[in-house]
Amino acid sequence: MAHPKLRTSRHLRRTKLIGAFAFSALVGVGSYSATYYVLVRMSEPAAVVGLASPVVTGSHSQAHASASPAPQPAP
Repeated sequence: MAHPKLRTSRHLRRTKLIGAFAFSALVGVGSYSATYYVLVRMSEPAAVVGLASPVVTGSHSQAHASASPAPQPAP
């Protein structure tokens, strides 16, 4: 234990370096997964993703109109 100061500073330096590598790895994995998610969403057709508006045909809207009666005005 001739140089306790050197040993402590080297240990702290190594700890900081490992922490920095771990942090950068987590940030890298997060950005990779976010980029992958966006690319997958962009490559899917719009109907599968749900971005397209639903197509309403005349028969479809008539079926809903007959299923739910119109509100009656109050007497």
